[in-house]
Amino acid sequence: MVNLNKLHFCSLTFAPRSWQVALVAVFVLACLGCAARHPASGADPGLAKSTLDSAIAAYEDSKLELSLKELDEAIKSGNNDARLYNGRGVVLLKGGEYGKALTDFESASIIDQGNARYHFNQGVALLKLEQPKKALPKFNSAINQMPGFGPAHLGKGLALMLVGDKSGALSSLDKAVGIAPDDPLARYDRGVARMSVRLWKDAVEDFDVVLRNSPENHRAFNNRGVCWLRLGENDKAIEDFEKALKSQPSEAQYYYNRGLAWTKKWEYSAAIEDFSRAVSYRPDYWQAYLGRGEAHILDNDQEKGCADFKQACNLGECAKYNFLVKKELCSD
Repeated sequence: MVNLNKLHFCSLTFAPRSWQVALVAVFVLACLGCAARHPASGADPGLAKSTLDSAIAAYEDSKLELSLKELDEAIKSGNNDARLYNGRGVVLLKGGEYGKALTDFESASIIDQGNARYHFNQGVALLKLEQPKKALPKFNSAINQMPGFGPAHLGKGLALMLVGDKSGALSSLDKAVGIAPDDPLARYDRGVARMSVRLWKDAVEDFDVVLRNSPENHRAFNNRGVCWLRLGENDKAIEDFEKALKSQPSEAQYYYNRGLAWTKKWEYSAAIEDFSRAVSYRPDYWQAYLGRGEAHILDNDQEKGCADFKQACNLGECAKYNFLVKKELCSD
């Protein structure tokens, strides 16, 4: 029988990371021009605003070097405005300089200690540095200062998921969704969190909202397909995997998941074809070799099944192959 524990969905554990990169960039961009409520000594608010306007325009035009140059020059001139440090941190974060970004966000928070967004940005940088435990107090500080700041609840939920506190993560993500019920980012993350505790029907509801707002979100289609498969809705699962593949036709894990769905429907030829596509895009995809091997065995082709199990073993996963060799069902 097909093992549903092998289903692959886009998770919170930086695998894949691409969706999370997009998530934090959106939030941080909103804070690029955060106003300093208490300008520090040496700050020139008028000049800072002019610099920020220009830097934001360059940033939004993907001219990161120009944006960074303008912010650097303003800071080096002695303008001690928190918005400048925060803005430079945003640009550095976008450019992958996470440590430097964190330093700038910390400087902004020292100058303007009560600005929730600067604490939030520190949490984001720490997540990017893969330090979720250190990110948690930053998000908590942002929430204490601005309880209705949805992104901070979302960031806290991500951090809690990454440290293994699924219950706490769901609570934070519930708050984020409560603040912004139609926010596809909050809904997506809560959907993934719900999947992690096997709340498949609830997760489907979240991914439904995501897809109404972002109908091209292939990860949401894939994840909803996983939920449908877990719920025994094989046809709905295949339909979602097909939609995910329409957007990302070379994504191996989507072929793999659809192959599992075909196997559950006893459509072994279709399953074998999908597993074969998966390994064509990822030759080291040992799970797909196992899936194809199981489909061959169920399709009464033991020789090809054993060959696939052996290939999976060559890639490091030998339990199935060794078991069949021991039972003399496959030759060593």
